[in-house]
Amino acid sequence: MSDIEEANSLFSYDPESGRLYWKINMNSRVRIGSIAGTIRKSGRTAYCYVRVNGRIHMAHRIAWHIHNGCFPNGEIDHIDGDGLNNRIDNLRDVTKSVNNRNQRMRIDNTSGFNGVCWHKRDEKWYAKINTNGKRKHIGGFNDLEEAAKVYRKAAAELGYTVRHGVCV
Repeated sequence: MSDIEEANSLFSYDPESGRLYWKINMNSRVRIGSIAGTIRKSGRTAYCYVRVNGRIHMAHRIAWHIHNGCFPNGEIDHIDGDGLNNRIDNLRDVTKSVNNRNQRMRIDNTSGFNGVCWHKRDEKWYAKINTNGKRKHIGGFNDLEEAAKVYRKAAAELGYTVRHGVCV
């Protein structure tokens, strides 16, 4: 989307529902007032996308753009983790680092706890966390639950959300 005028000429945005609606007839399938967008999965999360002039745009970025009159400075984070919930009170403009602190547990996690992995050689559970772009070793533990507890404490101190690492 090149600018706010183009976005406003194509879409209206309802901040309560989070939906974009077409303001113009684009083709035989897209009529004025119809809901704009197609749902696609990206990893484990579904997002709504719209196609304009052959280019695909994320609906939540357009919603932010229309509602605030500017493009976001960083990434748009869905506070509740639902990529289809584009209500304005669920969207926030954040850095990549902050957005990562609101992610669910990685699909390749084997311990069942975020930030905790088994170290075969030492036969210990290691807790690690990312801070300021660096991976920080928190400690090695004999007990999985203890490693997870220490990780959660460090995560809270560093501003990770309560939702971070939750498997949904």
